[in-house]
Amino acid sequence: MTFLWADIPFEWTCLSLRYHNDMLWYIWSIIQMIPVFTAGLYQLYKHQTTPDYYHKIRKGTWDQFIVMFFAAPVPLYYLIDLTISIVEGTFFEPCRFWLWCL
Repeated sequence: MTFLWADIPFEWTCLSLRYHNDMLWYIWSIIQMIPVFTAGLYQLYKHQTTPDYYHKIRKGTWDQFIVMFFAAPVPLYYLIDLTISIVEGTFFEPCRFWLWCL
């Protein structure tokens, strides 16, 4: 079995910590799509229907809670990814190095 898009042979022993970290991030991204999209549509609706809504936004509303809840693990994911890159010795590969330098 190979990944046809990359022509990389698949081996069950290649399930590394990076694989698990990326798979958790992928699953988290799929789970958060509908709630965050709904919160964004609600905000657009409120901005269109309520005059001067920008000055009336209250803190701690359900839509802000949803976005903050799903955004909270982002720094943790990148911290784990950086740690894995340093431990694996792949930090200085062009794609990873510039991700952390910029």
